[in-house]
Amino acid sequence: MYYTIRAFLFTSLLFWFLQVPGQGVRINEIMSSNGSTLADEDGDFSDWIELYNCGDTAVSLEGWGLSDNPGNPFKWVFPEVVLAPREYLLVWASGKDYRPVPGKWVNGIRREVYPGISGTTVESLTGHKSYPNQPGSRQLIKQYFEAPVDEANNYGQRMHGYIKAPVTGSYVFYLSSDDNGELWISNDTTTVKMHLIAEVPSWTLPREWDKYPAQRSERIPLLKGRYYYIMALAKEGTGGDNLAVGWDWPDGTSEHPINGRHVFWKEGELHTSFSISAGGETLTLTNPRGEKVSEMPAMSLRADISLGFSASSELLFFTQPTPGRENSTTGFREILDPPVFSHGGGFYDQPFDLTLSTTAAGATIVYSLDGSFPSGNNLAGASYQYKNQYRESPGSSAGPFLSRSYRTNLYTSPLRITDRSNSANQISMISSTFNASPWYAPSKPIPKAVVVKARTEKEGALSSEVVSHTFFIRNGGLNPHPLPVVSISAQENDLFDFYHGIYVAGSDFENWRNYNPSGTANGGVDANYHRSGDDYEFRGSIEFFDTSGNRFLGQDMGYRIHGNWSNAQPFKSLRIYARKEYGKSTLDYPFFKSRNYTSYKRIILRNSGNDNSYTLFRDAAMHEMVSHMNFETQAYQPSVLFINGEYWGIHNIRERIDKYFLSAKFGMNIDQLDILENNMSIDEGDSQHYAETLNYITRNGVKSDENYDWVTRRIDPGSFTDYMIAQIFMVNTDWPGNNIKYWRLQTPDYLPDAGAGRDGRWRWILYDTDFAFGIYRSDEYSYDMMYFTTQTDGPSWPNPSWSTLLFRELLANKTFRTGFINRFCDQLNTAFQPAVVLGIIDGMKSAIEPEMTQQVQRWKIPSSVNSWNNYVAVMQNFASRRPAYARNHLRNYFGLSGEYLLTVNISGRGEGHVVVNTIPLTGETRGVAADPYPWQGRYFRNLPLRLEAIPSQGYEFARWESGNYKSESRILNLQPAGDTYVTAVFREEGTTGIHETLTSANGGEVPEGSVFPNPFKESAVFRLETAWGGEISVALADMQGRVVRQVYQGYVPAGSFSCPVDGTGLAPGVYFLTGETPEGIFRRKVVRIQP
Repeated sequence: MYYTIRAFLFTSLLFWFLQVPGQGVRINEIMSSNGSTLADEDGDFSDWIELYNCGDTAVSLEGWGLSDNPGNPFKWVFPEVVLAPREYLLVWASGKDYRPVPGKWVNGIRREVYPGISGTTVESLTGHKSYPNQPGSRQLIKQYFEAPVDEANNYGQRMHGYIKAPVTGSYVFYLSSDDNGELWISNDTTTVKMHLIAEVPSWTLPREWDKYPAQRSERIPLLKGRYYYIMALAKEGTGGDNLAVGWDWPDGTSEHPINGRHVFWKEGELHTSFSISAGGETLTLTNPRGEKVSEMPAMSLRADISLGFSASSELLFFTQPTPGRENSTTGFREILDPPVFSHGGGFYDQPFDLTLSTTAAGATIVYSLDGSFPSGNNLAGASYQYKNQYRESPGSSAGPFLSRSYRTNLYTSPLRITDRSNSANQISMISSTFNASPWYAPSKPIPKAVVVKARTEKEGALSSEVVSHTFFIRNGGLNPHPLPVVSISAQENDLFDFYHGIYVAGSDFENWRNYNPSGTANGGVDANYHRSGDDYEFRGSIEFFDTSGNRFLGQDMGYRIHGNWSNAQPFKSLRIYARKEYGKSTLDYPFFKSRNYTSYKRIILRNSGNDNSYTLFRDAAMHEMVSHMNFETQAYQPSVLFINGEYWGIHNIRERIDKYFLSAKFGMNIDQLDILENNMSIDEGDSQHYAETLNYITRNGVKSDENYDWVTRRIDPGSFTDYMIAQIFMVNTDWPGNNIKYWRLQTPDYLPDAGAGRDGRWRWILYDTDFAFGIYRSDEYSYDMMYFTTQTDGPSWPNPSWSTLLFRELLANKTFRTGFINRFCDQLNTAFQPAVVLGIIDGMKSAIEPEMTQQVQRWKIPSSVNSWNNYVAVMQNFASRRPAYARNHLRNYFGLSGEYLLTVNISGRGEGHVVVNTIPLTGETRGVAADPYPWQGRYFRNLPLRLEAIPSQGYEFARWESGNYKSESRILNLQPAGDTYVTAVFREEGTTGIHETLTSANGGEVPEGSVFPNPFKESAVFRLETAWGGEISVALADMQGRVVRQVYQGYVPAGSFSCPVDGTGLAPGVYFLTGETPEGIFRRKVVRIQP
């Protein structure tokens, strides 16, 4: 059905005219799916309810009930709030249940953002019609007097509230902003007496406090405990953006920026204990006497559509909501349902007729076949311009403008869906680089699909949402690709328009060439595809089909170009955003088998970065190779992409590393994260905790255990160690001065019992490793990364001194240094073994190999399938040869004396396992066989080695055996100087015989020996180390001393001797192994158990 208000008009309006006498308050407007209309003070786009006092007297709402359940009218109760005549009150239906007390001060500074304003001066903001009462969003910033960095373009912002002086005296304030900024303060809590105290004339970097003298205020006298109104303004044009305020106290204490505990907001916002279902539910307002004063009927609302009363009290749907103001924008009486498709998107064996239908009387259906969003206003079509020839070389000429169009069609009859693969290529022939010609354009028709986007329209009604379906006509109706298929449909001009499109070099490149006539064009120069931020996120539709051709996902989304230098490649990475404003706020599908969550806010369709002309899976292989290690990695699923129905080749579905990724993995609040990049550039939160840590290290070093312990309460040494080992082994030379990302959960102190990622310590994230594994040098496996990562005077790229500082300082500590070496050896003995790494490479190669012919035909990169095989062979050769070089680099850098062979065994299969340093020797550990014993690995001599015996259920640890050495300590710490063989001996729980030692009947010394295993089932082995030779008799006796089996009788030479103990036919129980030697008689207790 479609949604109409007509059915509610009579009952609803009758209710308004028959309200309880003397009550003039009504529910005036609601929004149940707030995608981007207005943010609450926490920055969340929560549902909201607007009340309006249409009476002539003020109304106290204290004790009134607001509810989404008519059976429970006082589900949420108002605190002391007075609504003046003709006044609006916004109540957030967020589920947060806030009831602020009037006049109470709350920590935080109010931030208001005013989007869509051009210019770079504060006057551009303050002179705009939206300032100050109509911000696009607002939130309460609680941690620091600082706005998010690099958020968008062409917007203004105001941060204002009250600052409370901690001591009496004169303060100096500082301002940083991009672009122009101003800082104002009042003599009291009013705005009347505020005056300008600092400004940024042009722009500064984030937290750059001394670029201009005007950034620093004169001394401002403040009284302890008194509140002062303060306001910072900034106007952003394009490029980077930031705004922050710092201060120096009278005693010289500096806070740059000001800590959130010193700033306040006077009035908190109201939040109910419930949220509103987007599917619709009745809302009621009830006075303290239990009388229903107002009601809003249940209506299903789309994102950013409100339901409210117009100025003439008509209940309408609004596409331009007006929270806190009169609903004076155009309203609609109906919301139309989307058209119904007779066939869903997918793979079909034969052509067919597609029927579109609607039940809405008087409605029409419009559709498109070119990916554009259909609209009745575009039945005549719209065109855009693009170029296929750019000024790649100095002195060259650009080609002419070419044009394409997109259009909407009026549905009048069924659409014939056929295979379009042999039709002429369209958007795939458009240049996506700055080259003089698109040499990568396909030479023959590429695979194609039919994309149908449709919506329902009607005069006076709100048009339906657009529905998109992609149809593939293929033999057998099956997905012919070995991979899942992703279909994206989008407005062509958003992608390819010369001025507007983000998939082309476009006007930005040509402008760069104008200013750089003799410059060399490369991946870093200006081009449209480098545009970033909210302004360059466009709406599109995404569908996902599994390898069987089943359609599991179909929804609108936002997309941006993702990447940096690799954006200049012919096919680019796309970042996909799920937002409420597009319909759904998540992408719900288990894209990655390795993840235990199936809901994603963002994903990346990655072009393999710098590797997109090589293997197409280099970065993914390295992430998989180290996915078991103690840092964060991105999951991977290769796919085939179609854009507007044309084959776009292999794109890797990857997780987007951001706050949502960390929240999904660790189950934490996205607003309590610090995420930094490179040299402390802020992604989320702030850098103060990390900066304090580095400052401590720089001042004090970490050589002493005391200092090291302090640092390890702030930095997770296991995460940093693993991260460094991984990057060093891979030989990533686009690092460590680039592509570093690290994060922590904001906690007041280290929480050792909270677990990894939740303890408040810094951890590291791996990303963008395309430079590694020999991509540009086939012999890079020999590169000494220990030297590379510890240089003190490296160039600004790739290894400047700041990027190697932490590693250098930590290596000065013996505990860290030893742990690093041993952990590296642990990985070389397991996960980094050539066979293990080759298995990952070969598996990823096999997955996409059947698709490579199509990939090469589409993009001509790699140039041939044979070239692709050669590039993969480089990775395979690297995997085979790198471990030996890595060991040698460790030996040389640390001056180690050489290696020894460690052999570890256990007394019996299934009885337990051993942990060597950090690696459990079980089949669950990457690089360890399912039945690994005896296991062997190589370690460096004279370094500490830790062994731990872990018994299986039903068993217990007995002892270690290593030649003549024995130990009953479950954890064994050794420092081997040569080859070492050690066995962990286990026994069944509850048996003690295994501890019996050989004793002589006459009390004299006898040779030391052992029975293994003990307890035993069918058989055991008696071993004896002797310094003498002679006759010996060994027998098995029962508890009464009766000999039940002769074990051995004969001559024993000096040295090692062993013989079997046959338990066949013996009843389970306790026995004694007795023997007679020239030195005397001995006896050992043994236990025979049920086989």
